[in-house]
Amino acid sequence: MRIRLPIMAFFLVAVAFAQRTQPVELAQEPHYKELLKNSSVHVWLLELGPRDASQMHRHRSEHLLIQLQDTETATTRWTDPPSAPFPKQFSEGEMWYLPPVTHAVKNETPLTLRQIEVELLQRGPSRDYSRDLISDASQPKLFAPPVNPYGNYKDSGSMYNVYLTRSQLLPGASSQSHEHKAPHLVVAMFDLELKDEREGKTAISVKLNKGEVAWVEGGFKHKLTNVGSRPAQVVTVEYR
Repeated sequence: MRIRLPIMAFFLVAVAFAQRTQPVELAQEPHYKELLKNSSVHVWLLELGPRDASQMHRHRSEHLLIQLQDTETATTRWTDPPSAPFPKQFSEGEMWYLPPVTHAVKNETPLTLRQIEVELLQRGPSRDYSRDLISDASQPKLFAPPVNPYGNYKDSGSMYNVYLTRSQLLPGASSQSHEHKAPHLVVAMFDLELKDEREGKTAISVKLNKGEVAWVEGGFKHKLTNVGSRPAQVVTVEYR
């Protein structure tokens, strides 16, 4: 039986596409380490050695990238044919919102790449999220590094379905008393040691290394004091 050439060509293309290495889930990608998971967030640490690359993998949810150091990457998206590698430079402290995507990432530097990736498993109730949906929620969005990284500061803003706050306390400095009504994720940008004074509670010591995360239940007011010898910088991710 003769097979017409156009049909044969289509068949061969389909076979070649099926034989491509299929994307893996994050849990199967060996460069990803799970740090925390609950009903609100799924937090991963991506570590790529010098010039190393991840497998093609899926991000099924909207997610945040939090950069732990200056780095440069090349990203290839899962398309047919595969996209050309897209180069990107990141600065320490830079954060990005990204929609769901399937891609592979290569570290283009001679140093190990480390970044926190936070999958957002819920949608925030705030008006900011509704406003952002009216714009283009399919596009990445930048939360830039701090303008003054050498002093005490507090920056905040919405990124689609979450509210982000980045703050820093110099050694010996204290925050104002403030309230957390909702549970939230805390990401340590540097090694830190804080004294946490909550209203009506005994003060506790909080120690986190750079890149470590913690989930904190809401419903309290507190004040934080940096009792360490280095600046204490944290990022909080909160639905509100």
